[in-house]
Amino acid sequence: MRLSAEEQVEKTLIQGIFGGDYNVGDYLPPERKLADHLGFSRPVIHKAMIRLEGKGLVTIVPRRGVLVNDYRESGKLELLESLYEMFKWKIGIEMHRSILEFVKENLTRVLMEALRNKTISYKMNLMFDDEEDLFRWMHHFAMASQNVVYAMLFNEFKTGIINVSTFLMVEKLNDYQVIRMEIDDVIQRGEEAKLQPLINALFDTIEKHWIGRCEDEAQSRG
Repeated sequence: MRLSAEEQVEKTLIQGIFGGDYNVGDYLPPERKLADHLGFSRPVIHKAMIRLEGKGLVTIVPRRGVLVNDYRESGKLELLESLYEMFKWKIGIEMHRSILEFVKENLTRVLMEALRNKTISYKMNLMFDDEEDLFRWMHHFAMASQNVVYAMLFNEFKTGIINVSTFLMVEKLNDYQVIRMEIDDVIQRGEEAKLQPLINALFDTIEKHWIGRCEDEAQSRG
């Protein structure tokens, strides 16, 4: 998909910030200077700044300029999505682990609620289908929960979850398939005591293969 002019500028600036060209606490060059340097008009540069501010990476300070923020303090999930799309293997192994842990914690709550909710509709295909397999499985339970925020959270992490799902599908990891089917069965039978160990096993499997792949890819790409 072709990026718009402001998306191209946004991408370039994100790469510059995370590549060390602009440090936290610095002000970005003035819009006129960036326009000349990047070859875009000032309105395009300004729109890109607004996009970056919306993601929490910068703050537009009136009469002073555009301040680079510490993304850990002010970054939004939209920024994480951009980083994942742009850097994938280079965003840092610890960030991959943080993403998996966050998804695991929220999926645990969703699955526990699904298990306790005897009226939940269960219509999922237990085997691999396509690259959205894992996402749809998670999102199904989030949609069935009583808390609508869960479904929105999984939507925010959709790109990352699909990347993991695609890898698992290509590798045809039997242990992943077996564990997921066991989770489905436990939820249907309402066996709460067995659920958490299976969730732990599922994410241990994902981390073992996915994080290992990320480390290999990061090394191979320098």
